[in-house]
Amino acid sequence: MKEGFSKENLTDALWRYALARYGQPEVAELCLALQTQFGQDVNMLLAAGFSDLKGMVWSTATVARLRKACAELRQSYILPMRAMRVAAKAQAPDRAYQALKDAELALEQWQLSILAEKLSEEYASLLKADVSNDMKQHNSNILLCAISAEAAERDQLLALVAALNL
Repeated sequence: MKEGFSKENLTDALWRYALARYGQPEVAELCLALQTQFGQDVNMLLAAGFSDLKGMVWSTATVARLRKACAELRQSYILPMRAMRVAAKAQAPDRAYQALKDAELALEQWQLSILAEKLSEEYASLLKADVSNDMKQHNSNILLCAISAEAAERDQLLALVAALNL
């Protein structure tokens, strides 16, 4: 494995990338819309954008392995926590609502660490030394192909992909 891409380093780098991208207004808006309106796994899109920048090229099999690695966490923890947070928004005191948001964020960080672990395990096979500009959004496009999306959702996904790869 190339120096600088241990599981821990990749986890930190992916988390920093996710925070930086999510901090951009258009990205945050698109992520929230995709997450709430369409139930999309925004962390997968963030990981795809990060991988694009690092020269890691995904296949549809990579997408399947990454989804499988995160499936139980998403189904058992992230989605139920998100549902609780959304349900509590109108009624919960600010402090309680913030605690739910913080818990959801911690779970999403956990998911990103799982994605980073899987990417670090496959790093050598995913790394392509000669990644051209044509490949800049490759992983995001592979992920989009794996998503069966309505036209409006696909437009939002494409906008997010473009924003992630600024």
